[in-house]
Amino acid sequence: MKRYFFPSTGNFYKANLHCHTTCSDGRMTPEQVKERYMSLGYSVIAYSDHNVMIDHSDLNEENFLALTAYEVDFITRDANPRWQANKLLHLNMISPKPNEDRVVSPQVNDKGEHRDVNSILPPMRYICNTTFVNKIIAAGADNGYLVTINHPTWSNLDYDDYKGLKRLWAMEINNGGCYAEGRADDPNVYNLMLRAMGTKLFAVGTDDNHNDLPQDHPEHHCGQAWINIRAEKLDYDTIFNALKNGDFYSSDGPEIYECYYDDEEDAVHVKCSPAQRVFVNSASISAPMATAKKIGETITEAVIPLNHFAVDFIRVTVEDNNRRMAHTNAIWL
Repeated sequence: MKRYFFPSTGNFYKANLHCHTTCSDGRMTPEQVKERYMSLGYSVIAYSDHNVMIDHSDLNEENFLALTAYEVDFITRDANPRWQANKLLHLNMISPKPNEDRVVSPQVNDKGEHRDVNSILPPMRYICNTTFVNKIIAAGADNGYLVTINHPTWSNLDYDDYKGLKRLWAMEINNGGCYAEGRADDPNVYNLMLRAMGTKLFAVGTDDNHNDLPQDHPEHHCGQAWINIRAEKLDYDTIFNALKNGDFYSSDGPEIYECYYDDEEDAVHVKCSPAQRVFVNSASISAPMATAKKIGETITEAVIPLNHFAVDFIRVTVEDNNRRMAHTNAIWL
């Protein structure tokens, strides 16, 4: 039986699920964000400004969809007075409907004052511990939100800080804004989370864009990392359900056209853009792969026998000659 990592039919829609504008601390207006990203071939943007959720459906058109979302910032009170040296934890919440007017819980400022908003949970002080964070994640999940843990490396988090989190929809495997500023995420964190949670968890590449630097500037944020969603059409319900089901892969360069596991062959089949190597990760110490014959050459198809080395889950990574990578979500064996 063939088990596809994402649907074999439908359209691909390029998406950024972590986006900031002048509605919080971004440098571009929502309209400018739309214009920039459409010029880069994007069709979907989740507007996830800090602690404020705004319906931007007025920006929608035939080839562009705005998803309603926001980013939850957890306040820490660690010993170091410089916040940059403390551990942080940020979650993205994507709403199941565009006109949702309730945040999961209102944020507080440094004076302990609550924002006056319609919220699912009562006002509370945000703290960075597993019990409290799981309460926020559960409230979001119970109300249909897709909840992502953001940029664990940038947040100074250790494995022990996130291994106990439950009911996450996804985690960031590549945060382009952090990469542009020298704090790149480690894709191995996804493996650690899969082993810790023992259940379905997806991986997303995002930009977390804040600046408005031109595309030829080395520190620009836009178009650094993304997901390609496979769906039949571009509307809110269809795209949201495709996200919910994991019908996408993440990338900062390569494309994956088809990818499936044949359990009778115990092999992974991949069709992709020109790649230096394609490899399969699991909870095993082994990572079976297919490679080009020489450095500088490429492959566009691969059949990778697993030889019964895979444990618990498998996920596929495609790497090009510039060491840019595309990652599928994991499927469980």
